[in-house]
Amino acid sequence: MDLSANAQRFSGSEYVEIYDQNRPAPPDIILEQTIQYAGTASPRLVIDLGCGTGLSTTAWINKTERVVGVEPSEAMLEIARRKVSGLEDRIEFVGAFSDNLPFAPGAADIVCCSQSFHWMEPEATLREVDRVLRPGGVLAIYDCAWPPTIAWPLEIAYRKLFQRVKELTAASGQAKAIHFPKDRHLHHVQRSGHFIFAKEVYYHQTVPGGVDRLIGIARSQGGLESLFKLGYSGQETGWTTFLEEIGNYTGDQSADLTFHYTVIFGVKAA
Repeated sequence: MDLSANAQRFSGSEYVEIYDQNRPAPPDIILEQTIQYAGTASPRLVIDLGCGTGLSTTAWINKTERVVGVEPSEAMLEIARRKVSGLEDRIEFVGAFSDNLPFAPGAADIVCCSQSFHWMEPEATLREVDRVLRPGGVLAIYDCAWPPTIAWPLEIAYRKLFQRVKELTAASGQAKAIHFPKDRHLHHVQRSGHFIFAKEVYYHQTVPGGVDRLIGIARSQGGLESLFKLGYSGQETGWTTFLEEIGNYTGDQSADLTFHYTVIFGVKAA
């Protein structure tokens, strides 16, 4: 399956900077639970699939001997590599797709996917995850829901924007990125037959940033960026209206945002 359009969705130097500045790093508790399931206090190798600009990858650096981020978008990798200069003995970023990984069989204690598994063909990816995980190793798929919780008028504006993005994308007639529904992740993990244990759990993380962070989160979404790349204007996409509605909000501009995570754990048989 050709997923190059999925990688192209996350490109462009200005866009990836916005993405990196506004997307959240995963809560520490998710990483700690993954390590606990792996049954080792210090994992030898963590592989972070679809690592983007390394927000998840760098979160692992003090929890494992080595972590490698895997990402097909060179624009994303450029930012990720910039962050870790001088730390190459502990953290590395490589360009690859999830169904063809440059690792030996059984090399990894943990494989994780942060906001990325829905861009991967699940059957081929899980087969490759099974190959690179050691017996008893753990797969962790973690996604946060959009928008984060902040204030209902702001969230309504966000929903309206992305309903417009969805409709315009469907009507554009352009080649679309292939999206695999997040609510099927657990099903795919269980059905694969590669894991002796699988479950879905939920976590939350509250961070600062206020209205400005919410705007950045909205601008970081690949669907909106794809429309801008096709030449649609802010008015056509609903972005202009969104900014106007956000600007009219009279509540607390600096309110914290709470991100809500769904996490799928899968443990490979020992």
